[in-house]
Amino acid sequence: MHSDLEDCTEETSDIVTVSLGATRTLIITDSTSGQVIKELDLKHGAVSVMTKTSQSVYKHEIIRDRECQHTGVSVTFRLIKLPIPPKQDGRVGKRRNVLT
Repeated sequence: MHSDLEDCTEETSDIVTVSLGATRTLIITDSTSGQVIKELDLKHGAVSVMTKTSQSVYKHEIIRDRECQHTGVSVTFRLIKLPIPPKQDGRVGKRRNVLT
């Protein structure tokens, strides 16, 4: 089990995972008690979305199916904080949103 609580992820970013190939089971648990909150079968093309905030409350895991003979892969997307470039005088500038 793990969480994707990373400092490099933008605070407002969702964490989006696309499942490709064989069906796999995603388990979501309470990070404190370990109690299973949800089990989801992720089929080919399934999209799951978790907020960055949820990473401090829940952990998740893709369960390995040793009987499955087919390949499965998960591709994860998130917004990464851009490095703050230094100004010409050596001071650090304000981060800008490059998407707007």
